[in-house]
Amino acid sequence: MSNLNTTLYTKLPIPFPNIAKRAVSLILVLGQAADRVFLIRVSYMEIYNEEINDLLTLGSEKLPIHESLERGVYVSGLREEIVNNAEQVLQLLELGEANRHFGETNMNVRSSRSHTIFRMVIESSAKHQTNSGDAIRVSILNLVDLAGSERIPKTGADGVRLKEGKHINKSLMILGNVINKLSE
Repeated sequence: MSNLNTTLYTKLPIPFPNIAKRAVSLILVLGQAADRVFLIRVSYMEIYNEEINDLLTLGSEKLPIHESLERGVYVSGLREEIVNNAEQVLQLLELGEANRHFGETNMNVRSSRSHTIFRMVIESSAKHQTNSGDAIRVSILNLVDLAGSERIPKTGADGVRLKEGKHINKSLMILGNVINKLSE
């Protein structure tokens, strides 16, 4: 590990048991740069049975996907929260996890039944702008958690769990096909 990484990891504001918390910690440490002002927005969505739900809004279902020249591809109605510290981000991650679909199978007592995307939009600008030509820098980090593929005989799925498993397998197969085509 380089000196930069060692220095950054010793300053992380939250422990990092998973990649989302590691990324959040690192971004917040880097966001303390003395020469820049930062604005960080987060959103958290799940894809459950081929429908998009906002994990930060209780009862949110079937959000539509749109595309525009200005915004690109986006989910209409998805809640975005401005955050200032690690604790706020952790609270939103916990809220999202509490709203996520989980279920029990023969393989796992707490099996995720959806794919999720935790998105951070990081905007920064110079603290002391010398002219109007100083640009605002925008970075986007999408952290994707894919549900694992389902083997029906092993999971013992039936009813709702069987339907969920079929949607999980279908979406993973389509993603695999897209990746395969992109790599050709």
